Amino acid sequence: MKAYELYKLMEKDFELNSCTDSWEMKFSEYISDDFKNKSMGIVLDNTSIINKVYTAVFPTYNILDKILDSGEKDILLFTHHPKIWDVTKVPAFIDMSEEYLERLKEHQISMYTLHTPLDKNGPA
Repeated sequence: MKAYELYKLMEKDFELNSCTDSWEMKFSEYISDDFKNKSMGIVLDNTSIINKVYTAVFPTYNILDKILDSGEKDILLFTHHPKIWDVTKVPAFIDMSEEYLERLKEHQISMYTLHTPLDKNGPA
């Protein structure tokens, strides 16, 4: 599927225009302008075609390594949070390293994050 078409469908289905969120990310040259403006949606726009989607709550290095080690390309990682969560660190939310951001770009792996939209949808 064309990535752009998938992103537009998700934006509509999750009603991103009715949500707000706030995430600051390091290494802004890797982060999509869309995410910089809305703090949700496409974080890493590294492929124009999506052949497979992986899901996770956080983009941990363990998960990223499994995807990278698969050798697959044109992947979308769909997460609830855009940052790694490590309760042993202060602050607990940690940006991915530049090394990993570069590897994801090289392997055509994009990332899409919905925090507030996932929290607000579903049974109340």
